[in-house]
Amino acid sequence: MTRRYLLIITLASLLFCLLLGCGGGGGGAAPPPIIPPPLPFNLAGKVLDTTGKGLSQAAVVVIVRATGQQVANTVSASTGDYGFFVPAGQYRVRATLAGYQPGQVDVNLYAGDKLLAVNITLTK
Repeated sequence: MTRRYLLIITLASLLFCLLLGCGGGGGGAAPPPIIPPPLPFNLAGKVLDTTGKGLSQAAVVVIVRATGQQVANTVSASTGDYGFFVPAGQYRVRATLAGYQPGQVDVNLYAGDKLLAVNITLTK
């Protein structure tokens, strides 16, 4: 009975260790944390002023040209960068920011496009 008890305890400990990880003193390094890859953008660019400086916090939207339906929106980063993943289609990318005139660019995104870079310049 003692051998059976020890075997059960040993197997349970091993299973616990495999499922939840063993901590402290195991001698082995902990596995690296799982970090998801960045989102794949197929439509990206910068919102810029007329001097070429990136504009932060600009609202950027993607609109289907045929219907006027907005399919995606974001806010530009501190560098003016923005990015979207949208299906192939014909779009209007529009950017707005207080103190600037809105800007927009019409784009055709084709299936298989890896990345379409679209910069939008806003004027005061």
